[in-house]
Amino acid sequence: MQRFFAGTVLVLVASAAAMLGGCGGGGRTAGLGVRYVVFETDRPGGVGNKDVMLFDRVTGQLDTLAAMNSTADDVHPSISSDGRYIAFASNRLSGAGYNIYVFDRQNATFVPTPGLNSSSDDDWPDISADGLYVAFQSNRPGAGGWDVYLYDLALQALVNLGTINTSADELRPSASEDAAWIAFQTDRYPTTAPDILLYDR
Repeated sequence: MQRFFAGTVLVLVASAAAMLGGCGGGGRTAGLGVRYVVFETDRPGGVGNKDVMLFDRVTGQLDTLAAMNSTADDVHPSISSDGRYIAFASNRLSGAGYNIYVFDRQNATFVPTPGLNSSSDDDWPDISADGLYVAFQSNRPGAGGWDVYLYDLALQALVNLGTINTSADELRPSASEDAAWIAFQTDRYPTTAPDILLYDR
């Protein structure tokens, strides 16, 4: 099924996730080569209640990412295609709900993201394959319940997404390789089940 409106959004009920290369649940593969798989887990040997770990399919090694994880819940990871950057959500700050973090595996440091997080919940980050953008959902004031946002890591600023959000919920964004396209779930059409829309920036 396809539905166009305002020249910017296309409904792709079945094919958006396959086209963009993301995956649901608690994990994400990196690009078409599928060398790296990041996932959340509560297995023994981690740092906290839930941790993000990385599996390298070429070397067969599991990286527990001890320098990145906390004693709180670290969840919903995504990874750049070269395996360098991991974006994830965490409630490690007391009383702050969920915030989004970007970890640089090469330098074992967190990437500065001023202006990305809010006092509300910021969750389900999806880093673009080129490692330059993070799409995410947030229930911060300003539009509907949950809305989709995009953060430019180079400019350290939010990107204006125009009319992507409505008074309904926009959830679980998945960015294309360069974040030119963003797929997301929405319940903006009250007569149907939730749809997947594809937004052309």
